[in-house]
Amino acid sequence: MKSRRIALGRRVLGFTSLPFVSSLAPFILLPLLARRVTAAEWAGLGTGQAVGMVGAVAITWGWQLVGPVLVAGVEAEARKTRYLDSLLVRGVACLVLTPPLALIAAEVAPSGGKLLSVTMAIAICLSGLTPTWYFIGIGKPMGVAVWDILPRVAATVLTAGLILWGLSAVWYPVTLAVAGLLAVLVFSVRELHGSHVSAHLKEGRRLKDEVRRGFGPMTIEMSLSLYSSGSVAFVGWRATTETVAVYSSAFRLYRLAVYFVTAMANGLTGWVAEEQGRLRGRRMVMALSAHTVVGVVGMLAMAAFLPMVSTLLFGARLSVDHLASFYLGVAFLAASVGNSLGRHVLIPEGATGGVLYSTLAGAAVGIPLSVVMSVEWGAAGATAALGISQIVPCVLVARRSFRVVRRLRRMDPAPQSATGNSESETSAEPRD
Repeated sequence: MKSRRIALGRRVLGFTSLPFVSSLAPFILLPLLARRVTAAEWAGLGTGQAVGMVGAVAITWGWQLVGPVLVAGVEAEARKTRYLDSLLVRGVACLVLTPPLALIAAEVAPSGGKLLSVTMAIAICLSGLTPTWYFIGIGKPMGVAVWDILPRVAATVLTAGLILWGLSAVWYPVTLAVAGLLAVLVFSVRELHGSHVSAHLKEGRRLKDEVRRGFGPMTIEMSLSLYSSGSVAFVGWRATTETVAVYSSAFRLYRLAVYFVTAMANGLTGWVAEEQGRLRGRRMVMALSAHTVVGVVGMLAMAAFLPMVSTLLFGARLSVDHLASFYLGVAFLAASVGNSLGRHVLIPEGATGGVLYSTLAGAAVGIPLSVVMSVEWGAAGATAALGISQIVPCVLVARRSFRVVRRLRRMDPAPQSATGNSESETSAEPRD
């Protein structure tokens, strides 16, 4: 039992710490950029990143959500087939979606930041091709480090040197795009070597089936991304350049915090899904408890320290005030709890519909509020809208999640697990 807990700890630590540390890499560059670019260019970077993050979610076509479950515990050849399916579907999505999203990024950006907005949107869209979901499913955090994190960190460090040398900030999205594409290409060739790729490509019906299968999960992720990742773009639609610039600073720090939550959820997803029945219900509760603790701690820390941190990183001109910091903390708490309710409770039980409807409701509330409240109350209004948009789906899925957990924990205490061992054989935890 001790060895199982150590293995779980290593998996969660790997999937949580490595991506979170990598998300700190841009902060090597962002303080330098904040002092080298105009407010319009800073806002352009923020809007381009927002549009690109929505695009990246669409390009993953649901594989980030359901892919880990599909490859967890299956044989190597079957895993490779799944990866090839995902690569084909995501490649087509990338070709179709990236050009119109680049045009949207140009439209919502201030006049002085359109070039940075377009190039940043394209670079982030291309990140939807990364094999991160694949490594989550097979439980190899070092794969994420080598094929996703390392290229982005290298691109960031290289860009910092180029900008100190006097080159334009546009090199930041350019190097991100090139590094990401090279990593995907090299890994795909390496992983698919020896597979029957040509024969697989002839199965046109299979590709159509994968496109249809992924539409529902993609819609869930897309709805969530519209009012969270894409909120800077909606704020930029009507708000002043100054409001967009300050909100971009706030949102960058918020996304850094949420990145930790997402990485933690990824690390626990396979652990929860690999069991059945009562043991799965117990693991759901444990995962939700961990996310709740992280959410509360994060909310208090953001409310207390975000103004000081934003001033140190971006300067007083682009810093976040105390009221906006409090609203960001509320949004973080709701995002942490909601993430666990969806990924650890409803989706493993096949209840994707509840997640979809709740995220659509959050988007329906959050998008108009972000436009209206940013015009009326500036960056504080925009962060309040973000908080409300995160609370709505969390509340909507809470009741259904409670019913799922209660049903599982009332089941036979010794169902067969996904690994073929019964709970009595694999768990030394105390009974309820």
